[in-house]
Amino acid sequence: MAVEKLQNGRYHRLRLLGSGGMGEVYLMQDERVNRQVAIKIIRFENTSYPGGDAATDTARLFQREAKAIAALEHPNILPLYDFGEETSADTTISYMVMPFCTEGSLAVWLRQRGGSLLSPQDIAQLVEQAADALQYAHDHGVIHLDVKSSNFLLRSNKKNPNRPTLLLADFGIARSSATLASSSRTIRGTPISMAPEQWSSTPAPATDQYALAVMAYEMLAGRPPFVGSMEQLMFQHFSAQPPTPSSFNPDLPAAIDSVILRALAKKPQDRFPSIAAFASAFEQAVHTSITLKQSNDIHLLEQTVSAEPVLPITPQSFGSVSGHDQPTTYTPQSHSQISERQRSSPAAGRSPAVRFGIIGAISVLILLLAGGLYYFHPFQQSNQPINANTISHSHTPVTQIQNSTPTVTTTPTATAQNGLYIPGTYNGSMFNETTQQTTLITVFVVQNKGNGTLSGSVTFKSPTQGVYSLHGIVDMQGNFSFSIQQPSDQKPLYFYGTVQQQQGTYLKGSFCNSNTNSCVAPSGYFNVGPGY
Repeated sequence: MAVEKLQNGRYHRLRLLGSGGMGEVYLMQDERVNRQVAIKIIRFENTSYPGGDAATDTARLFQREAKAIAALEHPNILPLYDFGEETSADTTISYMVMPFCTEGSLAVWLRQRGGSLLSPQDIAQLVEQAADALQYAHDHGVIHLDVKSSNFLLRSNKKNPNRPTLLLADFGIARSSATLASSSRTIRGTPISMAPEQWSSTPAPATDQYALAVMAYEMLAGRPPFVGSMEQLMFQHFSAQPPTPSSFNPDLPAAIDSVILRALAKKPQDRFPSIAAFASAFEQAVHTSITLKQSNDIHLLEQTVSAEPVLPITPQSFGSVSGHDQPTTYTPQSHSQISERQRSSPAAGRSPAVRFGIIGAISVLILLLAGGLYYFHPFQQSNQPINANTISHSHTPVTQIQNSTPTVTTTPTATAQNGLYIPGTYNGSMFNETTQQTTLITVFVVQNKGNGTLSGSVTFKSPTQGVYSLHGIVDMQGNFSFSIQQPSDQKPLYFYGTVQQQQGTYLKGSFCNSNTNSCVAPSGYFNVGPGY
C-alpha cells in the first residue's frame, strides 16, 4: 500500500521513484519548507512473526544506514534531512528524508550518452570526487561496500556538462571498520564489482577501492572487467586476471592500464594504500598521457616542418642579373612547382664552381663531425663493454679534456626481460647544490612487469611548477636512471641512483643537466618515496 503522507501531513506523496527488497523511495513535498524531497521507507508487519529475525535485521540495517549518513558531512555525500518512525495498527514505518536530485544517477546519465565514452580527463575528475567522498567515509570509520554508478546521484554542471557533481548515496550495507570482526558474515553487495574479500565476507577499506576501479574501468572501456553469471563472476573476481581497459579502448595509454589493474589486485594489500592514493595515481596517469601526447605531437610537427623542401636559390628567383640597372623582383612559386623542378633538375641554375664548393664544404663538415664524435665519445679509450654488471653510480674516470679528469655516470643496461619492478607514485624532493634550492617533486613511474623500461612523469610542485615526461631504465639490482626533457632553452635533467626497499620503496640518487645520459659531476641529489 502506498504511503500518502508522513508526520501529520508535513510530507505529501507525489509519486513512487523506485522500489526494492528493503522498501520504496517516494518523491514527496515538504510542506513546511516548500521543497521536494526523496523519502526512503521500509515497513514491518507487527502481526506477522513479531520479533522475527528478518524484520530485526532489516530494521538494524536501516538504522545503521541512517546513522552512517548522519555522521558524514561532505560535499560529495548525499546528506540526511530527517529520520523517523510511524506506527499504525499493524505496521511500523521507518523512513529517511534526503534531497531529491532531479538529474538522477550517474548510471542513468552514462546510458543517456548513447554509448559515447567520456574522455580520460573527465573520468579522472569523476573518480576524484567519488574517492574524496569514500576517503572521508573511511576516515570516519565507514566502509560503503556498494560503490557503483547507480549509487552516485548527480547535480549538473552548467559550465562543464561532462563533469557533474557526484553525491554518494545508499549506505544500506555499509559497515563500521571498527566492528568488522564482530559483524554479520552475510554476503551483501553487487556481484559485478565485489572484491574477493567481500565475497569471503571479510571486507576492508580497500574493498571500496576495488569497486571504484571497476566503475572507472566501465567508464574507460564501455564495459566492466568481468561479465557472466553470479558463479562466473565470483570465480573471475577470485582467480582471473582482468583484461586491460585498453584492450577494449585502444586510445588508452599503458599508464592508465597500470593504475587500474593495480587497484583491481586480488589481495587488498597489493592495491594502493588508500582510495585517495588510487585517485591521485589515476589523475597523474591521465595527466602524464596528455603531456606525452602533446610532446609527441610537437615532435611530429617539428619533423614535418624540418621536412619541408628547401627553396632553391637561382638567378631566376630574383629576376634578371645580367644588368645592375635591372630591378630586383621575386616571383612566388607553389611547393608543387618547386618540388617538380627539384625532381627534374636538382642542380638547376648552379654553376660548376658553386656545385664544387658546396660538395667540398659538406665533405669537410662530415670529416670534422666524425673526428669530433670520436674525440669526445666518453668510452673511446675503453675496451671494456658497458653493461649492468660494470656500471657504478660512483664517478668513473674517462678521457682527459684540457688536462683535467672528469667523471661520468652511465645509464644502466636493461633488457626487455630484465628490470626490478618499481612502478608507483613517489613524493619527495631534490636539492640543487649549485643554487642551494630545494624543490618538491612527484615521480610517477610506469613499468610493465618483467621489463626494465621506465616511463611516466616528474612533477615539480614547489617553488617551481611543471610536469615533464620521464624515460629511463632499471636493472635487476635496482640501479636506475631516467631523463626528463625540460623547456627547449634548458638541457634535459638526468637522474640516476639505486632503489632502496626498507619499509617501502624509495628512489635515491643524484642528478645533473645532460644531453648525453651521463653526468660529468652531479648538480645535486634527490630522495623520493615511499612509492605507492
